[in-house]
Amino acid sequence: MKISTRMRGWHPTTEQRRKMSESHQGLRHTESSLEKIREHGNRGRKFGPLSPEHKAKLSEIRKGKQHSPESRAKMSAAQKGKPKSEEHRRKMSEANKGKTRSPESVEQGASKLRGRVRPLEASEQAAAANRGRKRSAEARERMSQGRKEANRRRKEQQEQR
Repeated sequence: MKISTRMRGWHPTTEQRRKMSESHQGLRHTESSLEKIREHGNRGRKFGPLSPEHKAKLSEIRKGKQHSPESRAKMSAAQKGKPKSEEHRRKMSEANKGKTRSPESVEQGASKLRGRVRPLEASEQAAAANRGRKRSAEARERMSQGRKEANRRRKEQQEQR
C-alpha cells in the first residue's frame, strides 16, 4: 500500500512541487499500465462512482462559470478544422432556422463580402450548373425585378459621382 507524503511527514515546497511536475511532463503510460487502468475503471476511486445526486450537485456548482478568453481561444483552436458529422450539421441547421439576424450582424456579413472578386473558374462553374435549367414564370419575374432594381441603384450611384 502506498503511503502519501503527508502521512510520512514530508511536505514538498512550492518549488519542489514545480520541479516534480516538470519532471513528469510528457511522460506517457505504458500500454500495459493503460490496460490495467482500463480494467479497473472506477474501482481505484476513493469513494467509487459518483451518485446521480452528487453529479447534480457538482453540475449546479459549475453552472454559470465562464471560461477565460485564453481557455476559449484554446478550445476554439482545438475544434478548428475538425469535420462535423452529418447529424451535428443537421442539428446546427435546425437551431439556426427561423432566427432573424440583427441589422448589425447583416451589415457585418455584407462588409466581409464587399470588394471580393470571385475567381473566373468559380463563375464559370456556377454558370455551367445553371445552364439549361428550366425556370418557372414567377422565378423569371423575380429575376427580372431584381435586375431592374440593381440597374436602378447603379444609375443612382453613377449620378451621385
